[in-house]
Amino acid sequence: MCGIVALVVCSFALENRDFVDNKDSISLDIHMKVSHQTATFVEQYLSPVVDQLLPHNDINFTRTIPHITLYMTMFKKENIDDLLLAFKQTAESLLESYPNCNLTMMKAAASGEYYLWHSDIPQCLQSMSDTFVNTLSKYRDLNQKVPKWLDEMPEPQRSEMIKLQTLYGSPVVMSYFDPHITVAWDDQESMAPLDKLEFPLYNMTVTEFAVGLTTFHGAVLRNKDLATYP
Repeated sequence: MCGIVALVVCSFALENRDFVDNKDSISLDIHMKVSHQTATFVEQYLSPVVDQLLPHNDINFTRTIPHITLYMTMFKKENIDDLLLAFKQTAESLLESYPNCNLTMMKAAASGEYYLWHSDIPQCLQSMSDTFVNTLSKYRDLNQKVPKWLDEMPEPQRSEMIKLQTLYGSPVVMSYFDPHITVAWDDQESMAPLDKLEFPLYNMTVTEFAVGLTTFHGAVLRNKDLATYP
């Protein structure tokens, strides 16, 4: 059964085929909002250049937003009301505990079919991700399959990430947390041309969290947040 908030999500999922949605669960992304300067660089400068260099790029920033994921997994629809309440309480506590959590956007590089602009990982950001994972993972879908791409990982990384997937519903949390902005996804062309682009060392302070609806390749839909804080 869907609660009041969950009912809206259930209806939205049925009406939007771009949304990552199963019968009983839905993909949500708990993330930090990037700075206006960073978002402007990605949307107005970087994205048009990437689209020229990679004609089959499937990350569309007219529909999605630049963001840094702290925790993403499939959540049970019946748990969404409780999830959103826990998210807001956790977000409030984290911003009180870490009022000046600063990070810096660093190097960009290809990762399989993705091109990622990585940030550094200050301890405050790691703690934010860990806290969201520990608090919200109980609302996840417990029957998620291990991603096939983990089969290509060497040991012991493969086994460690499978364990994280089993415990939390995501293999890229805790010791494998890797904060980044996804710049492109392309399964047809080489990412090498993007290596020649300049990525500035932008500094950001964490000031806002959100729970976003997730579409293809982990992208977060624009103007479709289920909750934000503050």
